Amino acid sequence: MKIKGIAGKKHKFLKKGDAIPLSPEEKACFVASDVVVNMSTEVLKNIPISKEVVGEVKVIKGRDGIKNPEPDKYQAIVKVSYKKLDMVRDKLFGTKNLTLKVLFEDSKDDLGLPDLKAIKDEIL
Repeated sequence: MKIKGIAGKKHKFLKKGDAIPLSPEEKACFVASDVVVNMSTEVLKNIPISKEVVGEVKVIKGRDGIKNPEPDKYQAIVKVSYKKLDMVRDKLFGTKNLTLKVLFEDSKDDLGLPDLKAIKDEIL
C-alpha cells in the first residue's frame, strides 16, 4: 500500500478517511527503491538509504476513450544510494550509488489498495 496518509476532517479536498495520494516524485522514489531491493541476491541484500529524482517526472496520459483520463503511467530518472548487507557474515558494506530510469504505473494490490508496478527499469 503506497499512500501518503489518511485525510482528516480539515483536509481541503478529500473526505475524512480517504487515502491521500503520493506525488509523482514520491512514487518514482518508491519504485526505484523497490527495484534496487529486488536486484539483491539471497546472501547480499541491498538496503536503500536515500533517493533523489533527477530532473522531472514525465507523466504519461492515461487510458484512451475516457473523457477526462487521469494519468497513470510515469517515467523518471532516480539516483538511489544504497548499502549491501551480507546476511551470512552480518556485515554492512559501504555506500554505493545507482542511477535508474524507471517506467511505472499505478495499480492495485490484492486488497484493492493503491500500489505501484514497475513496467521497465534501466540502469544508467
